This record gives sequence, C-alpha cells and structure tokens, in this order.
Amino acid sequence: MIFHHEQSNVQCCTFDHVIKSQQYWHVCIINVYIHDLTIYLMMLLCIIIFAMCHYVQEILEGSTDTSITTIEWALAELLKHPKFMKKAQDELDDVIGQDRVVDESDIPQLKYLQAIVKETFRLHPPVPLMVPHQNMEACEIGGYHILPKTQIFVNLWAIHRHSSTYENPLEFNPDRFLQTNVDLKGKHFELLPFGSGRRICPGMLLGLLIVQMQLARLLHSFTWKLPKGENPQDMDMGEVFGMTTRKAIPLRAIAIARLPQHLYLAPQFT
Repeated sequence: MIFHHEQSNVQCCTFDHVIKSQQYWHVCIINVYIHDLTIYLMMLLCIIIFAMCHYVQEILEGSTDTSITTIEWALAELLKHPKFMKKAQDELDDVIGQDRVVDESDIPQLKYLQAIVKETFRLHPPVPLMVPHQNMEACEIGGYHILPKTQIFVNLWAIHRHSSTYENPLEFNPDRFLQTNVDLKGKHFELLPFGSGRRICPGMLLGLLIVQMQLARLLHSFTWKLPKGENPQDMDMGEVFGMTTRKAIPLRAIAIARLPQHLYLAPQFT
C-alpha cells in the first residue's frame, strides 16, 4: 500500500509537471504571438507615417514650385500691362488701406486680385498637360472610338487659349473674369489649372492661397517698375515647356516701398 501510495505520488507529481509544462508552452506561444504582433503593428505604423510624410511632401513641393512660377508670370503680365496693376493696387488700398498688411481674411474681398490670378492661370497654366487620365469603358468622342483603359492627356494650354472658349484668348485681360462665376476648382472646363475630378491636384487649396496671398502682399507693399532702359512693350514673354511652364527669361523688376516703414519690420509681415 505504501509503495502504491508512493507510486501514486510519483504519478501525481508527473501529471502536475505535464500540466505545468503545457501552461508554460501556452505562455511562450502567447508571448511569441504578442511579440510578433507588436513588430507587425510597428512596421505598419512606420509605413503609414512614411506614406503620410511622402504625401505631405508632394503637396508642399507641388504647391510651392508651381506657385512661384505663377507669381512670376502674374508680375510679368502686370508690368507689361500697368493699367491692370493700378486697378489691383487701387482695390488693395480701398479694402485694406495703407496702415496694415494684407491678411488671409482679406482675400475674399479682393475681387480684382482674384480675377488677375484666374487670368494668369488661364494664360500660363503651371502644368500645361493635366495628370494622365484613363477611361474605364469604351466611348466615342468627336467621331473617334476610344478603347477602354486608354491614357488621356488633356492639353490645358490649348484649351485656355482657344478662340471658341475666350474672346481674344492670347491677350492678358483680367476684366474677362469680373462678370463670370468661373472658378479654379475644376467645375468649369474652360479653366482647369488644377485639373478636375478625383485626380484633381491635392495641393490646390494650399497653392491657390499661396499665390493669392503673396501676390496681394507684393502688389500692396511695393510699387513695381522695370529696370532703367526697359519698356513694357519689349518684355520677352517666351515660355519654356516642360513639366511646368516657366518663363524663358527670368523676370527682373525693381520694388519700391509704398507703405509706412514700420510695417515692413512688424512680425506679421511674414
């Protein structure tokens, strides 16, 4: 009986050991699973952060590079046509005065400035060819049969300068947009500097704000003149075609302060 009891004890000890071993392996498996899951989640988080950074970088680069090009074209056209610059500066003085600088909240009231920006985007679209589009189904346009999944390049430069779309399309004339509701957000096909639909430029709002704000401040804060000996009629308005439509000969101009000196030193003038 004692031997049997001892044997029972041994058997019981062995069974307990097996139970504890199984629990140990379960814990190990769970630990390994949690460890792998943690690594997976960290990798997924890194990928998401990298994708977001890349997306934000594309927006910033796209909006700043094309914005600088557009502002240069706007100033060049206004120097070539001083009467439009005077109209813009008169509007800025009426709306803002000369005791402060332009603020973002002032932009909706600057109708003529917005017309100048629209006309600049029309005559000098920063990207002459829209981002490639693709039709999902076969269709027929103008008598041409278009196969499905055909890449389509929209020539904005040609649309914006076509006589069937605008009167005197090769002339810079912001007044043409004063009596229309045409905007820059892809709703009106006669003016598509940022594209339209699901493939519209993701940096549209930022780029438009940069152009409007910087151009408004440049016109409000300075009187602009050409270097001595240069005439507006002789300005070279040639373009260099590429991914962006740049001015062939960079603009040279003289800026003369037209506001009180303390405004140029204020922290808000940034």
